[in-house]
Amino acid sequence: WMWAQYVLLTQRIHEGFTQPSFLSWGDDETTSFFDQCHANMWGVYASHPELHRLIKINSFYWKIFNQITRQMGPALFFGTAQSCFLSAVRLAASGQLFSSYAASRAVLENAMLAFQVFSEPKSFELWLSRDGKKAAYESLFRMSTLIKKYQEHDMKNSNRLKKLYERVNTF
Repeated sequence: WMWAQYVLLTQRIHEGFTQPSFLSWGDDETTSFFDQCHANMWGVYASHPELHRLIKINSFYWKIFNQITRQMGPALFFGTAQSCFLSAVRLAASGQLFSSYAASRAVLENAMLAFQVFSEPKSFELWLSRDGKKAAYESLFRMSTLIKKYQEHDMKNSNRLKKLYERVNTF
């Protein structure tokens, strides 16, 4: 029953948001795919209240981002993490679940890079000159090293981070 409701809702939404035919939208596989993804997103938004928690997470991102915008390194990586988060949500909501894992991995990696350069501002200089200092860069910015460092900061959430990172890497 729930699946049937979802299909009907998706069809109604799809009919309301289909692009005008004079644009030839939907006449090929690519734009038809985009249209279906868009309709899937509306269906997920309307029928899955869990998505609203993700909206709250994004507003939390903005609060933090507004506090760190004067620090180029953390802002760069945190902003990228937020962008990847929105991409992962959009991919999953549009029905591209497996593709959302790559974006989710990028969320975690960029969040950890933001943590590193926020906690050690001089490390951003190393990141900027990473081509010339490859060994130092690789030892400091390796994900396992970043997770261990975060573990010293927040043991409880570092275990969650580690599990999430392992999970997104299994796909």
